[in-house]
Parts: sequence; C-alpha cells; structure tokens
Amino acid sequence: MKKVIISILSLAMTASMAVPAFADTTADVQGKYMAGAESPVTISADITWEDMTFEYTEGEKTWNPETHQVDQADGKWTSDTKAITFTNHSNVGIMAKFNFAPEGDIEGSFTKDGTSTDKLELDTIKNLEEGSAAPSDTMNFGITGGAISENCKLGTITVYITPNDNSNYILTEAELTEAAVKNAQ
Repeated sequence: MKKVIISILSLAMTASMAVPAFADTTADVQGKYMAGAESPVTISADITWEDMTFEYTEGEKTWNPETHQVDQADGKWTSDTKAITFTNHSNVGIMAKFNFAPEGDIEGSFTKDGTSTDKLELDTIKNLEEGSAAPSDTMNFGITGGAISENCKLGTITVYITPNDNSNYILTEAELTEAAVKNAQ
C-alpha cells in the first residue's frame, strides 16, 4: 500500500509542476521627466579701456613790463576723450554705471555719442540671432576742469554693473545719501 500512495503522490507532484503560472510576464518601462532649474542670472562683461592719460598744457608765460612780473595765461586740457568699450556676454540685459572719483580739483565727464550720461544699457545676447556678435557699446571720458603742475594721478573710474531690470540700485555713496534724504522726507 505504501508503494501505491507514494506513486500517487509522485504523480500529483509531477502534475502540479506542469501547471502554468498566471502571473504577469511583461512590464512597461516608464520615464519620468523632471524640468531642470532655470539658469541663474549670470553677469559677464568685457571692458576695454583706452589709455587714460590726459595732457595738460601750462598757459603761456609773458613778461609784464608794467608790473615787473611774469603773467601766466590759464592752462588747458587736451580736448580729446578716451573710449571705454563695454561688451555684454550675460544671459540678461545689463546696465553699466560709470563714476569718476577725482583727485583734488580735477573734473571729468562721461559722454555717449556727444550727450552727457553716466550709464550704458546693453541687451542680452539671448535676444539676438544665433551667431550674432555680443552687444557692445562705448562710453567716452574726458577731463573738463582743474589743473596740474606735474605728472600725477587724476582720479579713478569705477564701473558698476547690474541687471537691467528697472530696479533702482544704489551704487555709490552719493546715491545712498540721496536715497536716505528722500526716505526721511
């Protein structure tokens, strides 16, 4: 009898192995898109300076026979201006603000196309056609007053660069003082 039971169990086990499984035999592979972060504002600009040396010519000296002294005419600066070329490689439009801090009684001024200004606004290269040159513009600077009696430093030009987003940036101590006075009123 044992042999019969073992034979029946063996046959049942063999039959159960041949039964097909009803599980999924395929799976869909999915991809999930995640948008990348926006590029942060990147300010990148080239500034090219012409030689910022200005010539001052002393006034002519003449002997005054009535006073028995040498009279000296007023000296003068050469009337040339020097170019500061600004090129925008940023991913935003930018504004460049120019400031001249003179040494002593020297006076200087900035002009663009003959008009007095201290700001340049440049568009971003992203708004131009592919392959276009980066936006570029030129500011001119000249010495307009004061005198020197020897070779010396005339002052320092500082260029402040900000995104051109219509914000009111305070860039110099004078602008900070002006804003504080307006705020106090």
